[in-house]
Amino acid sequence: MPGNFNQRKDEITQQLIAAAENAGFFTLVDHGITIEEIERQFSISKKFFDLLEEIKGKTPDDTKSNNAWEYMAQLCPSTGTYDQKVSLWLQRNSE
Repeated sequence: MPGNFNQRKDEITQQLIAAAENAGFFTLVDHGITIEEIERQFSISKKFFDLLEEIKGKTPDDTKSNNAWEYMAQLCPSTGTYDQKVSLWLQRNSE
């Protein structure tokens, strides 16, 4: 459904939330980001995750800006075990 993003921002937001909650993922298209920039970001991410755990662990955990590196930090209530994932949370406009 093409159209002006600013006019459809609330609708798009609801669609993204629904996809994340119901399907668990979504794909964005026609966003204007070049393949080269996407590949560059994946390369940066890979370099970070290839670092030793001790180095990644020095990443500041800032709850105010929601920037952090997490390793098995989220407890799954249904199993009582920690989620087997590693995450890097970065916000674009963090201070």
